[in-house]
Amino acid sequence: MGRIVTETFNVFNNLRPKDGYNNGNQLPYLLSNLKRVVYSAQAQNRIKAGEALGYYGHAARELGPLEVKEQQVVEVNGKPVVMRNEPVCVTKSLDIDDKGNVTHTQEFLDTTAGKAANALHAKGYGGFSWALSCGETTKEAEAFYGCDYVFRPSMLSKEKGRRMGMILESVQQPESADRQRALSALTAAGFEQVDAESWLAVGTDTSSLNAMDLHAQLSEHKILESAMVSQITSLESQLAEAQQFKEDALAQTQEALASLPLRLSPEKEQKILEGATAPLAELVRALGDPGLPFSYPNQGTSEIIQANVEDRSQSVPSFDMSKF
Repeated sequence: MGRIVTETFNVFNNLRPKDGYNNGNQLPYLLSNLKRVVYSAQAQNRIKAGEALGYYGHAARELGPLEVKEQQVVEVNGKPVVMRNEPVCVTKSLDIDDKGNVTHTQEFLDTTAGKAANALHAKGYGGFSWALSCGETTKEAEAFYGCDYVFRPSMLSKEKGRRMGMILESVQQPESADRQRALSALTAAGFEQVDAESWLAVGTDTSSLNAMDLHAQLSEHKILESAMVSQITSLESQLAEAQQFKEDALAQTQEALASLPLRLSPEKEQKILEGATAPLAELVRALGDPGLPFSYPNQGTSEIIQANVEDRSQSVPSFDMSKF
């Protein structure tokens, strides 16, 4: 069994500094969509079966399908090329919480690529980047395929913070301290110097990384677009519901005003209608209830007052003082 690591990153906060190479990609994800993908039967069954494999860089998925095969024919510069893919790691578990924290457990495999990635990871160079498919019609994340090991992960692990991502320019400089330490990590793991140089070159190839980043950003833009469409649809639905509620309240208030025994001035009615709500309509309707003392249909103000006085006099208790 290879070395097992558990890390957490947040889809809303990638911990990336904004510099020339790391643009601090802060595109928001649609959380409900990601949770649906993470806990889907497709993702969980793939993980349970040990099929959520990761590779050294995204090249295998960029040049071919996301479902990487051990050996596949890809087209490079218009010519077919046989590509042999060696997995680096396998996802053992994957979870996401309501705050967008994604926790995943990876096991480094006992392969040449796995040993290279393991050696670099142990020294804090590179990190994991998950591979998600994106629908052409829905434009939402659809399936999880694994976590690849890359030199410039779009989101850094909370466990290692900024240390996880080395500066790309520094690693590419022949005499830089970062490059020498990365090479030392590989040679200490048993790689010959020339092989260590090759693994480092593959991981820091600027042109391929730029192409990968562009593809990743396009996928994220699709997810973002889906989130925006979903939010707009939700807001439109809420607006329509609020408009209908307002119209219903206005109609109820108009009906309640019409039922009053006394007519209000047009100005007062307009003021009431401007603030029409369902509770206000109920209040106006209650004011017209014949059970209230001041509500006597077809009577003038003086008759209403006299009626109230008579009602109160009739309710006064009678005491016979001659008995005392």
